[in-house]
Amino acid sequence: MANTFVSEQVRCIRWDGEEPPTEEEIRLRMLAEGINPHVRISAPNERVPMRSYNYPIVVYCVEGSAQFSVDGGKVIRVRPGDRLEIGRGVEYSVIIGPYGARCLEGIFWR
Repeated sequence: MANTFVSEQVRCIRWDGEEPPTEEEIRLRMLAEGINPHVRISAPNERVPMRSYNYPIVVYCVEGSAQFSVDGGKVIRVRPGDRLEIGRGVEYSVIIGPYGARCLEGIFWR
């Protein structure tokens, strides 16, 4: 996996294997880190307005794709297997790809 640092508060870890991990493999990785994942299914081209949380989150893309705008407009596109970490208080919005997206998300206490 290759790291892409956007800022101290945002990090994307790209999946660089031939086949992305399965949802169950991702779930087990998250659980091993103490992250209790939940599934988020998003419709094609869905737009999620700007938001932030008072806790850090981690998002793994399982299927489809999504484009996150973070830290004042920096764009991060995630595909299956990619992991995105968003720090506490970081504002972000999301545009889901043309085929929708299935992601596992959870609170990420570093």
